[in-house]
Amino acid sequence: MKKGLCVYPGSFDPVTIGHLDLIERGADIFPEVVVAVLHNPAKEGCFPIAQRLELLSRARTAGRLYEKAGCRDRPARPEGCNGF
Repeated sequence: MKKGLCVYPGSFDPVTIGHLDLIERGADIFPEVVVAVLHNPAKEGCFPIAQRLELLSRARTAGRLYEKAGCRDRPARPEGCNGF
């Protein structure tokens, strides 16, 4: 049985195939993967956080990604720390 929790923080602006690959690899090792979409005030982002969360959500529903790790949507966190 897998134990532990994986937290993958990043701006994900934009989310890439490489990000998705790392999330899936984490899901192979850990029973739960939390993807924390963060705001970096030192950078001008391409997409607002809400859109980045939507892109990650679409990637999740497009395949087995996240589901095998028992990941779930989480309530929004304070500005600068929104969880997926």
